[in-house]
Amino acid sequence: MPTIKVSLNTSANPPVTVDQQTLEVSSGLQTIIWEPASGQTFTFPSNALSGLPDPPFSQPQVNGNGVSVSDNNGASYRNLYAYTLTVTSNGQNYSTARRPDPTQQSAPGPFIRNK
Repeated sequence: MPTIKVSLNTSANPPVTVDQQTLEVSSGLQTIIWEPASGQTFTFPSNALSGLPDPPFSQPQVNGNGVSVSDNNGASYRNLYAYTLTVTSNGQNYSTARRPDPTQQSAPGPFIRNK
């Protein structure tokens, strides 16, 4: 079960970062989890994860402490998928950069590579 650690630095651009900018997921049904990195105190809003298509991803399951999706990575879904992750701290929302095209390696923003 791949787990992505999420950090918030309100002085940075983008303010939200993940420890795996590119997450490679093997074929088959996998659950992907996003959770705060050590020492982080933000929460995840109900719309914390956006940009992942259904299928091959399920609708995100969000609670204040984490986000999860199922990735049914089948032969027809071997692609790159950009996403945006949002967190809330002190009543303010902050997000990762959005990569408009996951194949554009110089662009910021996290993505999932189904392989």
